[in-house]
Amino acid sequence: MACMTKIARISLAASGRKSTLKAVSLRLLLATGYLYDIGKIACEAIDNGEVKSVVKISLECCEMDMVRYAKDIICFFEASTNLFRHLTRLFPHNARFDELRMHRPLNSCEQLQHLVLNNCDTGDQSVLKIDMPNSKITCLKLFSCCFEKVQFLCLSKLSELHYELYIRGRTKQRP
Repeated sequence: MACMTKIARISLAASGRKSTLKAVSLRLLLATGYLYDIGKIACEAIDNGEVKSVVKISLECCEMDMVRYAKDIICFFEASTNLFRHLTRLFPHNARFDELRMHRPLNSCEQLQHLVLNNCDTGDQSVLKIDMPNSKITCLKLFSCCFEKVQFLCLSKLSELHYELYIRGRTKQRP
């Protein structure tokens, strides 16, 4: 991972070049020990004008890692809040978020236009409430998500909603 940090630093460093990177795609299985370093490098590239738009795509992981993976995403957010402000697309996969903590990064993504949740939830029998009146989200996709209910309280710019294999929250068996 130290090698990845070095590559990110070299790629995103302001080197006096006259061109600007149009897009940077982070495709990493996040390792908590390096979240701060990579987030800081990416934030510096944004602040220097080297990067104009940021897309965060999460890689798949096994089912038993869903909680840990969501915690890693939140940790990455907390280490690099400036980076999340510039995200235009967010595609988390296989993540079980804490219901309250899931909304902090989403509400902080000021430029977010596309949100794709693939096999994500906030726990058994959970409700996904989306109340983002200032959001720029125009496209929301839910794939294989497990929510008891989805409530759209306010998502004013939403023009596309896709869902596929929607899984209603599991109900607990009564003895």
